[in-house]
Amino acid sequence: MDALLRLLLVLSFCLSLDPSLAQSQGWTLLEGAHHQMESVSAGEYSFEYRFKSLTNNDTSTSHSLVYFEKNTEDSIYGMNFSRVVLDNGIKKYGAINNSEAYIRVNYNDSTATLMSKIRWSETIEGLKHNDDLYPLLRPSNILKKILRDDFLADGVYDVELLNNQYIDGRNCRPVRIVYDKVISDEQAKESFQLLGVTWVFWICETSGLVIQFTENLKARLNGAEMFQYSAYRLTSFDFDSALNANVFLGESLPDFFAFKEYQPPSVPELLRVGDKAPDFRLPTFSGDSVSLSANSGRVVLLDFFYKSCFPCISAIPGLVELRNTFSPDDFLLLGLNPFDKKKALGQFIESQGINYTVCLDAKKVAEAYRVQGYPTVYLIDQRGYIAFVGVGYSSEAELELHEAVKKLLTDD
Repeated sequence: MDALLRLLLVLSFCLSLDPSLAQSQGWTLLEGAHHQMESVSAGEYSFEYRFKSLTNNDTSTSHSLVYFEKNTEDSIYGMNFSRVVLDNGIKKYGAINNSEAYIRVNYNDSTATLMSKIRWSETIEGLKHNDDLYPLLRPSNILKKILRDDFLADGVYDVELLNNQYIDGRNCRPVRIVYDKVISDEQAKESFQLLGVTWVFWICETSGLVIQFTENLKARLNGAEMFQYSAYRLTSFDFDSALNANVFLGESLPDFFAFKEYQPPSVPELLRVGDKAPDFRLPTFSGDSVSLSANSGRVVLLDFFYKSCFPCISAIPGLVELRNTFSPDDFLLLGLNPFDKKKALGQFIESQGINYTVCLDAKKVAEAYRVQGYPTVYLIDQRGYIAFVGVGYSSEAELELHEAVKKLLTDD
């Protein structure tokens, strides 16, 4: 680390600062940390990553070991890397990337799937978000955005220097940024609004690196406030020792691994308008059961969803409105859930104001209807034939669905 950066770090750790000076020193620390992390060109490190999504209360934890070196010839990642994800010290899965190929590694069944960069570059680009932490990328990319003049322009923010803390024996100075987004009148009409984000960067006094990083996101969805949390902790690192170049090749895997060429998954087409809707019988959340054939003569709308699906939640108010608009004598709306258990759905149904029948254990029905994405809706006419199919959520799709239901119920 250069002498100027070290001096800035020491001064900022030692000074007792007034708020305006603390904010200035906070930016200086963040700029120095970003510079230091960007200057790392090769090495190995391990990290812990914890995450809780907006729509799920469960927190997942993963541990990874990464080897990397910058590689300007790689147009997708800009580096070679090898990553292994561990669970209780046992290797589970990983990835290897070099200029020629991207290799997905499964340690559970000892297989490696080879994806040529020449043939599958677009597919690999689509997988890039899964590798957001190579190497130190997550905090570095966030810092890059925050340090832009316009990134926080649509809200108010505060930068705070917190008291020193030791992270795994390393003396760190935390810098906290609290950002509150200003919601416009137009944005307030939308089902989802980002309300604010709090970032904390623990910057090591010795190395200048971000040793720990957290991001707390607050949002409003259908009027209910939700929170998302992610935490990254660098548990060990060595950016000085030379690496064996073979670590970025498939040959680095044990001899018993079976290699196979990547094949795109075959996705069955959705059932089409005019097809006969497959019959089914499912248990409901209320303890009853419902079948499609028993509702012949009524228009039936099937909404395939699960509770941690963000677009599914966005679609719920429109479905509630449909249920309120049309008579239950003529119209039946069923929410079909393939994944969630009954005990996990009670609070969700209540908090979202769901007023239609929710069906459980719908995985086989989802397969029969060839559901691949969520939400998927099928509108079935009075004779049992499919009249409308939709995947995903948007205000335009919601309007189209409402019109399709209205047409079926008002046409002679």
